[in-house]
Amino acid sequence: MYFKKKKKILISSRPKQKEFSNFYEFPGGKVEKNELFLIALQRELLEELHIKIQLNKVIFFKSYCVKRDTQKIMLNFFICDKWSGKINPMENQFFKWTTIENLSQENMLFSNKKIIYYLNLSRSLMK
Repeated sequence: MYFKKKKKILISSRPKQKEFSNFYEFPGGKVEKNELFLIALQRELLEELHIKIQLNKVIFFKSYCVKRDTQKIMLNFFICDKWSGKINPMENQFFKWTTIENLSQENMLFSNKKIIYYLNLSRSLMK
């Protein structure tokens, strides 16, 4: 998931108690069994950031698979520029707004590097 606001994107730190806690990532989370992607996204963002997204305003952006040890993880990215509530990190994580250009300088999870490439590519195609 990535949030847009005035040409900036929201990233948040991994919570201290979780693996890779010194890295930033795009907000979102895991899909539970029999849960639809958008419902999972809505639930995760409410749990993580205490905001409610407008499902009819969410746009699918990109999907790809990463391999971690022997496990394959499917990552799905969406664009959201409409939500209600004030962003409040519920897991004691930090968040910040950054530009697409500056994402490569952030300490992002390795699994997010590919989406940064696609974000840069889409930005250059829209010029």
